[in-house]
Amino acid sequence: MSSTPHAVAAAMHFAKTLLHAGGCAFYRVDADCNLHDFHMDEDLRGFHRDYVRRLHAVDPFHARRLRDSDLTVSCLSTDVVRPRAREGAAYAAACAAHGIGDIVELFFRREGRIAAGLCLTWPAGRSARAGDLAAARAAHGYIEFNLPAAPAPEEHGLTAREQEVVGLICAGRTNRDIADALAISLATVKTHVIHIFEKLGVENRASVVARMARG
Repeated sequence: MSSTPHAVAAAMHFAKTLLHAGGCAFYRVDADCNLHDFHMDEDLRGFHRDYVRRLHAVDPFHARRLRDSDLTVSCLSTDVVRPRAREGAAYAAACAAHGIGDIVELFFRREGRIAAGLCLTWPAGRSARAGDLAAARAAHGYIEFNLPAAPAPEEHGLTAREQEVVGLICAGRTNRDIADALAISLATVKTHVIHIFEKLGVENRASVVARMARG
């Protein structure tokens, strides 16, 4: 699984935009379930230093805990703290001390094991919404598919912005959703979609999804 700076930055930006998250970190997982090759937003570096020193031991999302799981998306507030209050309390408290109100973790597998992950954070006082979790599950396969290949923005002749639009199309977003997510006009989205259709040689959104799935 490639972790080139562009591929990682693209995955992080896409996931943050899609889930309306405040922060994001990417990491790889080796065969012994050790986390490494971290990439993160600057404001998460303090939390990361604390994580490496001690918090990894109580991290409910750590790959070692999920070694035999097929979990793809998990949320701190709904999947850990509420059903398992005692287990999640220490980690939730540590997150709160760093100004983190909630976490959604995405796990990406290769050859049957967790090989990488994305950690999305929300600021204190905010939590991931049900719609954010649904979007994470819908987009998981798209992100996982693209991480190994680490496609450059120019792949298929698409610009960086067109790659973002393609990702949102693959996540089932409408043109209006895409306009809101990327803070651009609806007319601009429609222009991007037309250019994407032309460059990929397809005629509709379903064909875009199928084309990206083939690589």
